[in-house]
Amino acid sequence: MLLLSWVTPLLLGGLLLAGQALPPGARGSVTTAAMRLAPAAALPALLLPLSSETPTLELPGLLLGTTLTMDDPARPLVALAALVHAAALVTVAWAAPPARSGSERDARDRSLPPGVLSAFLLLCLCGTLGVCLAADVVTFYVMFALMSFSAAGLVVHHLDGAAVRATRVYLVMSVVSETALLAALLLVFAAGGRTMAEAPDAVVDSEHTGLVLVLLGVGLGIKVGVVPLHLWLPLAHPAAPPAASAVLSGVLVAAGLLGILRLTPDQAQPAAGAVLLVVALLGGLLAAAAGAVQEDPKVVLAYSTISQMGLLVAVAAVALLQPQTAPAVTAAAVLYVVHHGLVKGALFLGVPLLRGGGGRAVRALVVGGSVLCGLSLAGAPLTTGWVAKYAAKEAVQEASPTLEQLLPLVAVGSTVLMVRLAWTLREGGSGGPPAPAALGAWLGLVLLGAGLPWWITGGWLDVAVPGAEAAVVWDGLWPLLVGAALCGLAVPAARAVGRPRIPAGDLVVASESGARVLSRALRAGTGAAHRFTGQSAARWRELWSGAAERGRSLGSQADAGLQDWGRSGATLLVLLVLVSLIVLVAGGG
Repeated sequence: MLLLSWVTPLLLGGLLLAGQALPPGARGSVTTAAMRLAPAAALPALLLPLSSETPTLELPGLLLGTTLTMDDPARPLVALAALVHAAALVTVAWAAPPARSGSERDARDRSLPPGVLSAFLLLCLCGTLGVCLAADVVTFYVMFALMSFSAAGLVVHHLDGAAVRATRVYLVMSVVSETALLAALLLVFAAGGRTMAEAPDAVVDSEHTGLVLVLLGVGLGIKVGVVPLHLWLPLAHPAAPPAASAVLSGVLVAAGLLGILRLTPDQAQPAAGAVLLVVALLGGLLAAAAGAVQEDPKVVLAYSTISQMGLLVAVAAVALLQPQTAPAVTAAAVLYVVHHGLVKGALFLGVPLLRGGGGRAVRALVVGGSVLCGLSLAGAPLTTGWVAKYAAKEAVQEASPTLEQLLPLVAVGSTVLMVRLAWTLREGGSGGPPAPAALGAWLGLVLLGAGLPWWITGGWLDVAVPGAEAAVVWDGLWPLLVGAALCGLAVPAARAVGRPRIPAGDLVVASESGARVLSRALRAGTGAAHRFTGQSAARWRELWSGAAERGRSLGSQADAGLQDWGRSGATLLVLLVLVSLIVLVAGGG
């Protein structure tokens, strides 16, 4: 089952890509058949976590010796990857594309074929499963790279200006991420960390522990979306199709977080832990503020992901400060990321459904399911978000009481973002009803997001579960009330002083603007230098010509004088007398 889970999406994705090179007639039949089978490629990965054992597969002849295994943290994440990818594949492969007109139809016609998008989704699933199941560092890195670069095909799908720009930023960030991660893992490998179980000790045993931690922070922080390494997220989500955004925001960031949890050293690293905690938590709060002023619902959801990942990385940083908390932190973080992946995937798939048309019953269903997902993401009592946030607080309560007190602020920010999301989606579209496959995939994620995190707390993960006490319920309720109050105060404030404008991509846009200003300044400076150089050269040529002319004039006068032998002799005699006097004086000294 391990081998089937890993190889099936790889083979089917390769078949879909190879089918694009076939003649048109054969290509249509092969692509159609493969696309119909695409969602089923996630079935072995769905069945794998149900096994009560810890399966292991060794492939000595692959790479430097590949070993796959499914431990307790990987079990829920394998299920998450399979579920979200299956829903995305159903939306792409089984749902008919909605009718479009005008410029929207032109943008759709320039998009990659649905078969190519399905292929990249399958390859991304293969890479993600490999990251979750890899038991050696070489396989972990190769699968991480496969996951990262396959995702570029999800971002560039529409082939318009926004998609191409977002893909360029994503690829640059991915290359930086892969390079940093490769350098870190080479140092870990050299220190004896050939398996993922040995890697944490090897980080400490390395002669370059500080450098390894920095490289791991950059390589994995980019994938998770920690501020200021989040640059690709706000640009990729509005450019990618909703199904691709569900995978990018629900699964890829989870794989990056798993890398952080697996590679956390077993010995305390106070400096690295403190820096990571402060940067992640502050970035999560700033991301919530940036998302609250966005107009595009997918951009709002992107900043919500950055904010949520900031919270999770801050929780994971506690294990760097106090390694004895690592089991509780890992279990709480995995539970949280499963909740977030399912709910965020449903919200992304729900955006086109809310913007589309359909009957009153369908509309009520989509609105109701989206509200439930929004409340869960904000941590409303009795939702899975409430359970996840409670587990995170309990995991860090003793090790970092200050962080425990600050975590509800992220819930306040999530509430503000969900209100903003509802505002951007307040007006529905006038198109036809949603495709049954797309509606079914979305509904499946909504139901799973509402129930699966509850279920895995009973067997797969050992986490604290909230009770029904009034104090516990109030702890989950007051951040929502504060967030709603802030939204109420923001409306008159925005009318009075105007709403601040933060473009999607924030630091990327700022850096692009700075680069343009610098480029204009350099061009102006270069032009001024050329003009100055040209003027200086002309002036020097003028001075040189004048000096040469005066030299030639003096030379002519000297030649004319020397032609008078009498004056020439007198001059020579005077020079000889002067030279003789100088020699005598020097010799006498």
